[in-house]
Amino acid sequence: MPPSTTDSTFRPVVWLMTGRALGQAAAFLIPVLLVRAFDADTFGSYRRLFLLYGTLYGIAQLGLAESLYYFLPRSPASGGKLAANAMLGLGAIGVACLALLSAARTPVAQLLGDAGLAGLVPWLALFLAPMLVSSVLEIAMVSRREHGAATLAYFATDLSRAALLILPALLVGSLRALLIGAVAFAFARMLATLVWLGRRMGELRFDRALLAQQLGYAVPFALAVTVETVQANLHQYVVSASCDAAAFAVYSVALLQVPLVDQAATTTGSVLMVQMGEALQQRQPEQVRALWHDTVARLALLFFPLVTLLLVAGREVIVTLFTARYADSVPLFRLAALGILLLALQSDAVLRVLAETRFLLGLNVLRLALVAVLIGPFLARFQLAGAVLVVLVAGLVGKAVGLARIAHLLGLGLVGLLPWRRLAVAMALSAGAGLLAFSLRAVIGWPPLPRLLAVGAAFVLGYALLGRMLGVLPRLAPSGWIAWLRGTAIPADGRP
Repeated sequence: MPPSTTDSTFRPVVWLMTGRALGQAAAFLIPVLLVRAFDADTFGSYRRLFLLYGTLYGIAQLGLAESLYYFLPRSPASGGKLAANAMLGLGAIGVACLALLSAARTPVAQLLGDAGLAGLVPWLALFLAPMLVSSVLEIAMVSRREHGAATLAYFATDLSRAALLILPALLVGSLRALLIGAVAFAFARMLATLVWLGRRMGELRFDRALLAQQLGYAVPFALAVTVETVQANLHQYVVSASCDAAAFAVYSVALLQVPLVDQAATTTGSVLMVQMGEALQQRQPEQVRALWHDTVARLALLFFPLVTLLLVAGREVIVTLFTARYADSVPLFRLAALGILLLALQSDAVLRVLAETRFLLGLNVLRLALVAVLIGPFLARFQLAGAVLVVLVAGLVGKAVGLARIAHLLGLGLVGLLPWRRLAVAMALSAGAGLLAFSLRAVIGWPPLPRLLAVGAAFVLGYALLGRMLGVLPRLAPSGWIAWLRGTAIPADGRP
């Protein structure tokens, strides 16, 4: 019997998520170990430089690598030409970035808030250029349905990058040594990309006509990515420019990316887009509403308790991972964790499936404008907490406007817009488990790691038992959770 559509779709997703999860675990260790190798000033300088790298890496691709998702499945015979076009275009952009950053090293360092970083900016550019070229690797693998290879590539990339950044820093103790290791990794990855593409994609040859098609597809997408990237990172640049390296280190630690949160949100949003698109095509408005409600409710049952636990045990999380030197990050971390709550509302995914791409671009511009206008006054009034508050305000306003648009397009009133009852249940479960964990934390005076484990275990157990008692979570046996993850444990009719 042939595999079902669900199984054939689910299996590669599991493979890819497994590879990304393992790789992210390795990448997560980079800052955790670097805070032990560097003092606060050096660690802050590291975060400043890689803030610049992350911004440029997202913007400078111009959508060329992402265009392969569209063109490769449609023109497999032209795979070598499409890949070559993307790599040559990205290589040219990388060389331009290298030249511009090297020439403007001093103003770039001043933009980051530390003119002393000027000598390291060219090294960062030398890391960026080959990384841009090799960004096509996993995309080409996935587009060719070689999911096992993509899984291995994701894991090997993150693991080797972590090793080549961490080991030089630990052995030499300098930021320059870390960057030299990063450059070595980037060129090794680019070489591996060229070897794999040469073997699997046939002749790698430039094609002017295909490049024009790729750019026609990629440039509009790149515009939206640019606005989103600037909006997401602007607050960090303002903080970096307005304080010293040690203070920026405290701020950057507070912005800790909790593992798998973004991955869970984006994967769920992707599945929602597929299922909602099918329901819209079949003109099933009730199914569209049910899918939207069920997605929000399930993510709430995941993210509400996570945020509650981070609020209760935020100090233990930060001190365990980054040592007591970064205890000042704790209140900022707790404040920033509130932003995870907004990820339960996958409004951007719904707007994308409703073809509201221009509206989404406008939303990103609105968020960017809010951050740009408010961050100065908020920083002056609330110091570093003001920058976090600005991000939360911009995110909240963006979600509110997006939800209002969804309510209009789907004909939903305030009552029907969200699964209010199920959200209230998730909030009540989180509050109950949080009270139990908070009570335990107050009476045990253990070191941070044992206390974090004890408080976390108490919270998870309390949440699971309360959820099982109310009938909104599956039984504790693995089979019950597997059924729930497949969507069979909670009905999609708006009731718990």
